[in-house]
Amino acid sequence: MLRALWRKWLKTTLLDEFSRVDAIKGQGGAGRVMSAVAPRRAAIEQALQSCPVGRWVTLDDFSRFMRASDLQFVVAHDPWKLYLCERQYGSLGYDGSHGWNILQDRYLWAVLLEYAATLGMIDVACLDPADACDDFRSMWGADEMRFLSRYDGLCSFRLNALGAYVLGLRESYKPVAQPSNVGISVMPSLRVLVVRGTLSAQDALLLDQWAEPVEEGCWLLDRQKSLAAIEKGHDIAALKQFLQSHDELPLPELVESFLQRCERDGGALKTGASAVLIECRDIETAAAVATHQETSPLCLRAGPKTLVVRTELLSKFRERLHVIGLGLLS
Repeated sequence: MLRALWRKWLKTTLLDEFSRVDAIKGQGGAGRVMSAVAPRRAAIEQALQSCPVGRWVTLDDFSRFMRASDLQFVVAHDPWKLYLCERQYGSLGYDGSHGWNILQDRYLWAVLLEYAATLGMIDVACLDPADACDDFRSMWGADEMRFLSRYDGLCSFRLNALGAYVLGLRESYKPVAQPSNVGISVMPSLRVLVVRGTLSAQDALLLDQWAEPVEEGCWLLDRQKSLAAIEKGHDIAALKQFLQSHDELPLPELVESFLQRCERDGGALKTGASAVLIECRDIETAAAVATHQETSPLCLRAGPKTLVVRTELLSKFRERLHVIGLGLLS
């Protein structure tokens, strides 16, 4: 799915990532100011495919590699239409204001941090952007700017196994289970105690679905809560897997039995088709309708004077009542 998402993004034209470098104005000006995004992305993807998997690469080295490997791309057709602060004096058309480091590097950093890192394809190392890069300081209008782009703090990245799969370098991807620093103890009393580390928000939410908080770091597995969770579509197998994976000892028999009962009883009843209760004028009328050959297949007795009819059969039931000489008020 991620590989397909990446391939689809490479071709989309809905957004130019350079627009996130909002300190540079004029990108939406009249005429063809900015270049097509697809060739830029294709060049970056090709460069990423040459990166060693699992090794850190500095942004400076990656940028030099792209230029040396003829993986260059154009960001703006007319840098004169781009500017900082003021259109005339701050134009990027002046010498030193539209070099690779200003345009291509900033676009490259945006793609890596906003897309590759967000998809989990690369691991990144970042600094405060205000302290990381000062190559724009000599540009007109940059005196009061803390950084040129919000991505200026990106300094290194590492292509990981998922990234290698998304880029087509590997045929498959299998997530590696990360060791947990959280330990719990599941007691026969149905108490779940955190004995090491701190639960993540996701794990705490999981326990809250099935158990009642007793005190800090302690939950009590609750039958009513568990049944309610099953009714909402939650899988009790996820709770069992969490308990087993974080407790060094096997689950107590009483806990295993509790989980099995909840799983069995959580689906003991199932909502059927909707129905309508019909009050008859007297017991004799109810009995006559419930036993007549025209209407008996369409209703059931629900009390001395009460019949129940499924909603989708109500019109047909009314027609059959007319056959035997009775009417039904709404």
